[in-house]
Amino acid sequence: LNRNPATLLNLAVILESQSKFYTALSLSKEAYRLAPDDSIVACQYSDALLRMGNLPAAWPIYASSHADWEWMRNAIPEWDGTHSALRGKRILVLAGGGYGDNILYARWLPRLADLGAIVTFMCPPEFSQLFVRSPYISRTISGSVAGLDGMLIPSDYDLFTCTLALGGYFCDSLATIPPAPYLRASDVFSHHSSVGLRAVHSRHPLIGFCTRAGEESFPRRHRSLTYAQQIRLLCTPLPASANWVNLNFGDGLLPYPNIILPPIRDWADTAIVLAELDLVVTVDTGVAHLAGAMGIPTWVMLPGLSAAYYGIRGSRSPFYTSQRLFRNG
Repeated sequence: LNRNPATLLNLAVILESQSKFYTALSLSKEAYRLAPDDSIVACQYSDALLRMGNLPAAWPIYASSHADWEWMRNAIPEWDGTHSALRGKRILVLAGGGYGDNILYARWLPRLADLGAIVTFMCPPEFSQLFVRSPYISRTISGSVAGLDGMLIPSDYDLFTCTLALGGYFCDSLATIPPAPYLRASDVFSHHSSVGLRAVHSRHPLIGFCTRAGEESFPRRHRSLTYAQQIRLLCTPLPASANWVNLNFGDGLLPYPNIILPPIRDWADTAIVLAELDLVVTVDTGVAHLAGAMGIPTWVMLPGLSAAYYGIRGSRSPFYTSQRLFRNG
Protein backbone atom coordinates (compact mmCIF):
# COMPACT_ATOMS: atom_id res chain seq x y z
CA LEU A 1 0.00 0.00 0.00
CA ASN A 2 2.87 2.38 0.78
CA ARG A 3 4.62 2.49 -2.60
CA ASN A 4 7.90 4.02 -1.49
CA PRO A 5 11.25 3.02 -3.06
CA ALA A 6 12.22 0.69 -0.21
CA THR A 7 9.03 -1.40 -0.26
CA LEU A 8 8.96 -1.49 -4.05
CA LEU A 9 12.57 -2.62 -4.14
CA ASN A 10 12.08 -5.32 -1.52
CA LEU A 11 9.05 -6.70 -3.33
CA ALA A 12 10.98 -6.69 -6.62
CA VAL A 13 13.81 -8.72 -5.07
CA ILE A 14 11.32 -11.24 -3.62
CA LEU A 15 9.58 -11.62 -6.99
CA GLU A 16 12.91 -12.09 -8.79
CA SER A 17 13.78 -14.92 -6.41
CA GLN A 18 10.53 -16.56 -7.59
CA SER A 19 11.48 -15.98 -11.27
CA LYS A 20 8.69 -13.40 -11.72
CA PHE A 21 11.04 -11.12 -13.60
CA TYR A 22 8.56 -9.04 -15.61
CA THR A 23 6.52 -8.00 -12.59
CA ALA A 24 9.74 -7.30 -10.68
CA LEU A 25 10.97 -5.08 -13.53
CA SER A 26 7.89 -2.86 -13.35
CA LEU A 27 8.36 -2.41 -9.60
CA SER A 28 12.07 -1.63 -9.97
CA LYS A 29 11.21 0.92 -12.66
CA GLU A 30 8.68 2.59 -10.36
CA ALA A 31 11.20 2.69 -7.52
CA TYR A 32 13.79 4.26 -9.83
CA ARG A 33 11.28 6.88 -10.99
CA LEU A 34 10.70 7.84 -7.35
CA ALA A 35 14.38 7.78 -6.30
CA PRO A 36 16.73 7.99 -9.32
CA ASP A 37 19.63 9.16 -7.14
CA ASP A 38 19.45 6.18 -4.78
CA SER A 39 22.37 3.95 -5.82
CA ILE A 40 20.78 0.76 -4.47
CA VAL A 41 17.55 1.42 -6.37
CA ALA A 42 19.51 2.27 -9.51
CA CYS A 43 21.59 -0.92 -9.22
CA GLN A 44 18.48 -3.05 -8.92
CA TYR A 45 16.76 -1.36 -11.87
CA SER A 46 19.79 -1.49 -14.17
CA ASP A 47 20.32 -5.18 -13.35
CA ALA A 48 16.67 -5.87 -14.17
CA LEU A 49 17.02 -4.09 -17.53
CA LEU A 50 20.24 -5.96 -18.32
CA ARG A 51 18.59 -9.27 -17.39
CA MET A 52 15.87 -8.54 -19.96
CA GLY A 53 18.43 -7.71 -22.65
CA ASN A 54 17.51 -4.02 -22.81
CA LEU A 55 21.13 -2.87 -23.06
CA PRO A 56 20.59 0.73 -24.31
CA ALA A 57 18.48 1.51 -21.23
CA ALA A 58 20.57 -0.56 -18.82
CA TRP A 59 24.14 0.59 -19.49
CA PRO A 60 23.99 4.29 -18.48
CA ILE A 61 22.27 3.49 -15.17
CA TYR A 62 24.43 0.42 -14.59
CA ALA A 63 27.73 2.25 -14.96
CA SER A 64 26.81 5.18 -12.71
CA SER A 65 25.17 3.11 -9.98
CA HIS A 66 27.64 0.23 -9.59
CA ALA A 67 30.68 2.43 -8.92
CA ASP A 68 31.34 5.93 -7.60
CA TRP A 69 34.11 7.66 -9.54
CA GLU A 70 33.62 11.20 -8.26
CA TRP A 71 36.97 11.06 -6.46
CA MET A 72 38.71 10.33 -9.77
CA ARG A 73 36.84 13.01 -11.74
CA ASN A 74 38.49 15.60 -9.50
CA ALA A 75 41.92 14.50 -10.77
CA ILE A 76 41.49 13.11 -14.32
CA PRO A 77 38.83 13.88 -16.96
CA GLU A 78 36.40 11.00 -17.55
CA TRP A 79 36.12 9.61 -21.06
CA ASP A 80 32.63 10.26 -22.45
CA GLY A 81 32.66 7.39 -24.93
CA THR A 82 33.58 9.43 -28.01
CA HIS A 83 35.66 7.02 -30.07
CA SER A 84 37.58 9.66 -32.00
CA ALA A 85 38.75 11.25 -28.75
CA LEU A 86 40.96 8.28 -27.86
CA ARG A 87 43.64 8.39 -30.55
CA GLY A 88 47.00 8.96 -28.91
CA LYS A 89 45.41 9.47 -25.48
CA ARG A 90 46.67 7.85 -22.28
CA ILE A 91 43.62 6.28 -20.63
CA LEU A 92 43.48 4.82 -17.13
CA VAL A 93 40.94 1.97 -16.84
CA LEU A 94 39.75 1.18 -13.32
CA ALA A 95 38.51 -2.24 -12.27
CA GLY A 96 34.97 -2.25 -10.93
CA GLY A 97 32.69 -4.87 -9.43
CA GLY A 98 33.74 -8.44 -8.68
CA TYR A 99 36.31 -10.62 -10.41
CA GLY A 100 33.73 -12.07 -12.78
CA ASP A 101 32.45 -8.63 -13.73
CA ASN A 102 35.93 -7.43 -14.63
CA ILE A 103 36.67 -10.51 -16.73
CA LEU A 104 33.38 -10.07 -18.57
CA TYR A 105 33.87 -6.38 -19.32
CA ALA A 106 37.57 -6.78 -20.14
CA ARG A 107 36.44 -8.07 -23.55
CA TRP A 108 36.24 -4.42 -24.62
CA LEU A 109 39.74 -3.40 -23.51
CA PRO A 110 41.13 -4.33 -26.96
CA ARG A 111 38.68 -1.86 -28.51
CA LEU A 112 40.32 0.97 -26.59
CA ALA A 113 43.70 0.00 -28.07
CA ASP A 114 42.17 -0.38 -31.54
CA LEU A 115 40.95 3.22 -31.28
CA GLY A 116 44.51 4.37 -30.66
CA ALA A 117 44.46 4.68 -26.87
CA ILE A 118 47.44 3.88 -24.66
CA VAL A 119 45.78 1.70 -22.03
CA THR A 120 46.75 1.37 -18.36
CA PHE A 121 44.64 -1.10 -16.40
CA MET A 122 44.49 -0.76 -12.61
CA CYS A 123 43.09 -3.79 -10.82
CA PRO A 124 43.58 -5.85 -7.64
CA PRO A 125 47.05 -7.46 -7.28
CA GLU A 126 45.71 -11.02 -7.30
CA PHE A 127 43.96 -10.24 -10.57
CA SER A 128 46.55 -8.26 -12.53
CA GLN A 129 48.56 -11.34 -13.55
CA LEU A 130 45.80 -12.23 -16.02
CA PHE A 131 46.50 -9.08 -18.01
CA VAL A 132 50.16 -8.25 -17.44
CA ARG A 133 51.24 -9.63 -20.84
CA SER A 134 48.16 -8.66 -22.83
CA PRO A 135 49.11 -7.04 -26.16
CA TYR A 136 46.37 -4.41 -25.88
CA ILE A 137 47.39 -3.14 -22.42
CA SER A 138 50.47 -0.95 -22.20
CA ARG A 139 50.74 -1.12 -18.42
CA THR A 140 49.08 -2.93 -15.54
CA ILE A 141 48.93 -1.39 -12.07
CA SER A 142 48.39 -3.80 -9.19
CA GLY A 143 46.37 -2.18 -6.47
CA SER A 144 43.70 0.40 -5.77
CA VAL A 145 43.89 4.15 -5.55
CA ALA A 146 43.54 3.97 -1.77
CA GLY A 147 46.54 1.68 -1.47
CA LEU A 148 48.96 3.37 -3.85
CA ASP A 149 49.81 6.29 -1.53
CA GLY A 150 50.76 8.80 -4.18
CA MET A 151 52.09 6.31 -6.75
CA LEU A 152 49.16 7.13 -9.05
CA ILE A 153 50.12 10.39 -10.77
CA PRO A 154 47.15 12.10 -12.47
CA SER A 155 49.39 13.91 -14.97
CA ASP A 156 50.35 10.52 -16.44
CA TYR A 157 46.86 10.17 -17.92
CA ASP A 158 44.64 12.17 -20.25
CA LEU A 159 41.40 10.31 -19.48
CA PHE A 160 39.98 7.63 -17.23
CA THR A 161 37.11 5.16 -17.42
CA CYS A 162 35.97 1.99 -15.64
CA THR A 163 35.42 -1.53 -16.95
CA LEU A 164 31.77 -1.27 -15.88
CA ALA A 165 31.23 1.59 -18.35
CA LEU A 166 32.71 -0.14 -21.40
CA GLY A 167 29.54 -2.02 -22.29
CA GLY A 168 27.71 1.27 -22.72
CA TYR A 169 30.39 2.55 -25.08
CA PHE A 170 30.80 -0.56 -27.23
CA CYS A 171 27.72 -2.77 -26.93
CA ASP A 172 24.30 -1.45 -27.90
CA SER A 173 22.81 -4.94 -28.43
CA LEU A 174 23.60 -8.57 -27.67
CA ALA A 175 24.44 -9.05 -31.37
CA THR A 176 27.45 -6.72 -31.08
CA ILE A 177 29.22 -8.72 -28.34
CA PRO A 178 32.63 -9.95 -29.63
CA PRO A 179 32.32 -13.76 -29.97
CA ALA A 180 36.00 -14.76 -29.98
CA PRO A 181 38.00 -15.67 -26.84
CA TYR A 182 39.93 -12.67 -25.56
CA LEU A 183 42.10 -14.09 -22.75
CA ARG A 184 44.90 -16.57 -23.37
CA ALA A 185 47.04 -18.59 -21.00
CA SER A 186 50.13 -17.37 -22.88
CA ASP A 187 49.32 -13.79 -21.81
CA VAL A 188 49.21 -14.73 -18.12
CA PHE A 189 52.14 -14.27 -15.79
CA SER A 190 52.28 -17.37 -13.58
CA HIS A 191 54.92 -19.37 -11.80
CA HIS A 192 53.62 -22.34 -13.80
CA SER A 193 53.82 -22.51 -17.59
CA SER A 194 51.88 -25.75 -17.16
CA VAL A 195 50.88 -27.92 -14.23
CA GLY A 196 51.49 -31.10 -16.23
CA LEU A 197 47.95 -32.47 -16.17
CA ARG A 198 48.17 -33.46 -19.81
CA ALA A 199 51.47 -35.26 -19.35
CA VAL A 200 50.02 -37.49 -16.64
CA HIS A 201 46.48 -37.90 -17.95
CA SER A 202 47.02 -37.64 -21.69
CA ARG A 203 44.49 -40.33 -22.57
CA HIS A 204 41.66 -39.28 -20.29
CA PRO A 205 39.35 -36.26 -20.49
CA LEU A 206 39.87 -33.72 -17.73
CA ILE A 207 36.80 -32.03 -16.27
CA GLY A 208 37.32 -29.08 -13.95
CA PHE A 209 34.81 -28.67 -11.13
CA CYS A 210 34.14 -25.45 -9.17
CA THR A 211 31.45 -25.48 -6.49
CA ARG A 212 31.93 -22.27 -4.53
CA ALA A 213 31.14 -18.67 -5.40
CA GLY A 214 32.57 -15.64 -3.65
CA GLU A 215 29.51 -14.89 -1.55
CA GLU A 216 30.75 -15.46 2.00
CA SER A 217 29.39 -12.08 3.11
CA PHE A 218 25.90 -12.72 1.74
CA PRO A 219 23.21 -14.27 3.97
CA ARG A 220 21.76 -16.30 1.09
CA ARG A 221 24.55 -18.26 -0.60
CA HIS A 222 22.37 -19.28 -3.49
CA ARG A 223 25.12 -19.69 -6.11
CA SER A 224 27.35 -22.17 -4.24
CA LEU A 225 26.60 -25.90 -4.07
CA THR A 226 25.79 -27.61 -0.80
CA TYR A 227 27.85 -30.56 0.38
CA ALA A 228 25.09 -32.97 -0.70
CA GLN A 229 24.93 -31.41 -4.16
CA GLN A 230 28.70 -31.70 -4.57
CA ILE A 231 28.66 -35.39 -3.62
CA ARG A 232 25.74 -36.07 -5.96
CA LEU A 233 27.61 -34.65 -8.95
CA LEU A 234 31.01 -36.08 -8.09
CA CYS A 235 29.54 -39.56 -7.78
CA THR A 236 27.97 -39.40 -11.21
CA PRO A 237 29.70 -41.94 -13.49
CA LEU A 238 31.94 -40.19 -15.99
CA PRO A 239 32.43 -41.44 -19.56
CA ALA A 240 35.71 -42.60 -21.06
CA SER A 241 37.59 -42.70 -17.75
CA ALA A 242 37.39 -38.94 -17.36
CA ASN A 243 38.88 -37.31 -14.28
CA TRP A 244 37.54 -34.54 -12.06
CA VAL A 245 39.94 -31.64 -11.42
CA ASN A 246 39.45 -29.38 -8.39
CA LEU A 247 39.09 -25.69 -9.30
CA ASN A 248 38.07 -24.42 -5.86
CA PHE A 249 40.53 -21.95 -4.39
CA GLY A 250 42.10 -22.08 -0.95
CA ASP A 251 40.59 -24.56 1.47
CA GLY A 252 37.76 -25.48 -0.89
CA LEU A 253 38.87 -29.09 -1.42
CA LEU A 254 36.14 -31.25 -2.85
CA PRO A 255 34.78 -34.19 -0.80
CA TYR A 256 35.87 -36.93 -3.18
CA PRO A 257 38.88 -39.25 -2.88
CA ASN A 258 40.00 -39.47 -6.51
CA ILE A 259 39.78 -35.87 -7.63
CA ILE A 260 42.93 -34.27 -9.05
CA LEU A 261 44.23 -31.36 -6.94
CA PRO A 262 46.40 -29.04 -9.06
CA PRO A 263 48.40 -26.27 -7.34
CA ILE A 264 46.20 -23.15 -7.47
CA ARG A 265 47.40 -20.10 -5.55
CA ASP A 266 45.92 -17.27 -7.57
CA TRP A 267 44.02 -16.36 -10.73
CA ALA A 268 47.08 -16.88 -12.91
CA ASP A 269 47.42 -20.48 -11.73
CA THR A 270 43.70 -20.97 -12.36
CA ALA A 271 44.12 -19.83 -15.96
CA ILE A 272 47.05 -22.20 -16.52
CA VAL A 273 45.01 -25.12 -15.16
CA LEU A 274 41.95 -24.18 -17.24
CA ALA A 275 44.02 -24.24 -20.42
CA GLU A 276 44.66 -27.98 -19.89
CA LEU A 277 41.03 -29.00 -19.38
CA ASP A 278 38.51 -30.48 -21.81
CA LEU A 279 35.47 -29.18 -19.94
CA VAL A 280 34.66 -27.00 -16.94
CA VAL A 281 31.60 -27.60 -14.74
CA THR A 282 31.06 -24.66 -12.42
CA VAL A 283 28.69 -22.50 -10.46
CA ASP A 284 28.23 -18.84 -11.36
CA THR A 285 31.54 -17.38 -10.20
CA GLY A 286 34.77 -15.91 -11.58
CA VAL A 287 35.96 -19.32 -12.79
CA ALA A 288 32.97 -19.48 -15.14
CA HIS A 289 33.90 -16.09 -16.59
CA LEU A 290 37.58 -16.91 -16.96
CA ALA A 291 36.87 -20.22 -18.69
CA GLY A 292 34.39 -18.50 -21.00
CA ALA A 293 36.82 -15.69 -21.79
CA MET A 294 39.42 -18.33 -22.73
CA GLY A 295 36.96 -20.16 -24.98
CA ILE A 296 36.99 -23.38 -22.93
CA PRO A 297 33.79 -25.50 -23.06
CA THR A 298 32.01 -24.63 -19.84
CA TRP A 299 28.81 -25.85 -18.20
CA VAL A 300 27.43 -23.27 -15.75
CA MET A 301 24.93 -24.22 -13.02
CA LEU A 302 22.68 -21.23 -12.39
CA PRO A 303 20.25 -20.64 -9.52
CA GLY A 304 16.74 -19.46 -10.31
CA LEU A 305 17.87 -15.88 -9.72
CA SER A 306 21.14 -15.75 -11.63
CA ALA A 307 23.41 -12.81 -12.43
CA ALA A 308 21.79 -10.29 -14.74
CA TYR A 309 24.07 -10.92 -17.73
CA TYR A 310 22.82 -14.53 -17.98
CA GLY A 311 19.34 -13.31 -18.87
CA ILE A 312 16.19 -15.22 -17.96
CA ARG A 313 16.04 -18.05 -20.48
CA GLY A 314 18.05 -20.13 -22.90
CA SER A 315 20.92 -22.58 -22.61
CA ARG A 316 23.55 -20.35 -24.20
CA SER A 317 25.27 -17.28 -22.84
CA PRO A 318 25.23 -14.18 -25.06
CA PHE A 319 28.59 -13.17 -23.59
CA TYR A 320 30.49 -16.47 -23.92
CA THR A 321 29.94 -18.70 -26.93
CA SER A 322 31.63 -21.69 -25.25
CA GLN A 323 29.23 -21.72 -22.27
CA ARG A 324 26.22 -23.97 -21.82
CA LEU A 325 23.78 -22.88 -19.13
CA PHE A 326 21.84 -25.17 -16.79
CA ARG A 327 19.08 -23.21 -15.06
CA ASN A 328 17.45 -24.18 -11.78
CA GLY A 329 13.82 -23.15 -11.86
